[in-house]
Amino acid sequence: MNRALSFEPDVVVGTGDQIYYDIRYGVSSKTMGDSRRARQNCGTFDPTKDVMGTENEIVLRNAVGPQVALLYGTACRSIPTYFILDDHEYFANDDAYESDSVNLQLLLAWMNPFIPACITFPPDNFSLQLARAAQKLYMPEFLPDDNRPQSLPGTGASDRIDGVSECFGTLRYGNLVEGLMYDVRRYITLTGENAVFIPNEAENWVKNRMAAEDASWVINFSPISFGWSAGKWLSWYSDVKAKVNGTTVLSKETEKYMWQEGWFAQHNRILKAAYDMQTSTPLFVCGDMHTQAAGNITKSGDLDFTTDPICTVLTGSLGVDGGGFPSQGLRGIEAVVPVDLEVEELLPSYEKAGFIIIDITSEKIQIRFFGWRFGAEPVEAIETLEPHFNFEIER
Repeated sequence: MNRALSFEPDVVVGTGDQIYYDIRYGVSSKTMGDSRRARQNCGTFDPTKDVMGTENEIVLRNAVGPQVALLYGTACRSIPTYFILDDHEYFANDDAYESDSVNLQLLLAWMNPFIPACITFPPDNFSLQLARAAQKLYMPEFLPDDNRPQSLPGTGASDRIDGVSECFGTLRYGNLVEGLMYDVRRYITLTGENAVFIPNEAENWVKNRMAAEDASWVINFSPISFGWSAGKWLSWYSDVKAKVNGTTVLSKETEKYMWQEGWFAQHNRILKAAYDMQTSTPLFVCGDMHTQAAGNITKSGDLDFTTDPICTVLTGSLGVDGGGFPSQGLRGIEAVVPVDLEVEELLPSYEKAGFIIIDITSEKIQIRFFGWRFGAEPVEAIETLEPHFNFEIER
């Protein structure tokens, strides 16, 4: 964070996963909020009680305070700062599996001889309470915007300041750039071809703002990736991990449990709206994948963008984990192009912790990628990090 702030940015955007304290189901909870260490240090949540005003509030402060307040301190007090909520802000990983999953049983045998069926999203009432309380205490909601309807879900709650939105935000800088930020977890639906990641009202807001073309650049800030996949459940994409000649790849030969076809349809509607812009230029800035990448989407399903490819990047994870990066320790695969997409990869998956710096002028955007690897590089190297990749986009 200190190295990123040394470039004196005008704005800081966190693309999700600022908090890690999963308590709901599966591997992540047993190594985080439901671990013995966590319960000893922070206490134990009681889902039968409210979060605020009960013992649960003390546990919440013990769990989240060190991850936000103590970590960032006052570093951002003079910089407009946006935090988008992702799955771990709801104290859960995006998991969906059946209890008889062979691979899962083998993976979790050391934790529990029986793992029940699990679907972690949409969040249950207690997870939603935790997310709302953590946001209210530690991460700013989104201020009102004249072009963002007050009728959007997550806006105008009685226990919030008038007009603020918990899930949908706007970054506006004159007629240079408009940034659209959206929570893709709270309102997901599991309704097949009609399923969505963001409510229809929010989708319409995103598409209307791109159609308005009030700014030279329109940036979609999404916690989940447009353009890359690792076979995770709560993804736009239907592909799953498969072994081919001993190598893990993405495949659609096996149906992904509880994946909804409507999610990809919404993905394509948003991309189509971006492609249809005539005077503004789109960019997608995405989190979640714990890797950095950059490229141009040329095809998505039946949509062909080859005449004007859509630029997209993965920001990487600001945090560091000594347990190994996703393809080494958890996922078994790096972020790769989904089966249903064609992407010109200019920066393939680069698994280091880090950040990006986006410089925006009316003529072009320059994105500089900074990365550092725990265990492989000295901590002192962070203070003088230089870009390992530059991505330039011209209008």
